[in-house]
Amino acid sequence: MSLNINTNPFINDFKNKIINNLPENAPDTVFNYFVLDKLSMDRLEFIKTLELADIIQNNKPLLFQSKAPDAFTEIYKYNKLPGIYWLYSTLPENNSYIGHTTNLYKRLTNHKNYALTELNRHPKLYNYINKYGWGVMEIRVITLLSNSELLFRNLYPNYNLTNDQIKVLNKLTKYELLITEQYCIDNLNPDLNLDLIVNVGGLTNKGASGYVVPEKELLRRSQNLMGRTFSEETIKLIKDKMTGKVCLLYTSPSPRDRS
Repeated sequence: MSLNINTNPFINDFKNKIINNLPENAPDTVFNYFVLDKLSMDRLEFIKTLELADIIQNNKPLLFQSKAPDAFTEIYKYNKLPGIYWLYSTLPENNSYIGHTTNLYKRLTNHKNYALTELNRHPKLYNYINKYGWGVMEIRVITLLSNSELLFRNLYPNYNLTNDQIKVLNKLTKYELLITEQYCIDNLNPDLNLDLIVNVGGLTNKGASGYVVPEKELLRRSQNLMGRTFSEETIKLIKDKMTGKVCLLYTSPSPRDRS
């Protein structure tokens, strides 16, 4: 079920890029040891430290769980914190989306805004939101992860990090987020994610890894999005946006959307 965290080629490539970014001419024992020690940890063992199995099996409560739109204000307490979030529909179909981020508050508020203005970023999720409204969504935080830069600074307060080393530590945080998101996707099977194999990020067709989605996969995605419908309220909001009118970034769902 969770073997994708070991076989995902994008995670493996990202790990190699971190190793390649470590200093070669004058290797720093303290810094390199910290990075390589985290990279060498067995991925399933890392998952165990987060107690994700208990959370997914409902043996432990979720870290955060609140209905939109109030959740977008409440989530501010996780500003600048990395973690895995879960957008969960309260409709009977239980549709959901799982993502990772280095800043939970910023990413989730961006989702709220981009659902109307940047449909191409996450078309399957945003078309769902535009059809039913944020009022049917519950915002969940599955787990938080360590910020590798802050962790290193706490362990070695007298160490002066270079800009290049800070970039490596930021990538290390991203690496652990990718592993954790892949595990959550494998075990929770969200149906609003376009891809179930986690990538580094980027636009729909080409992520930061340079991977181009095959034509067959693009066709499948297009077919998944066919037949979608929008409420009259959503159509008006999109039209106002295209014509330059000022519109609200969040509106409660109409009675038609709630049904």
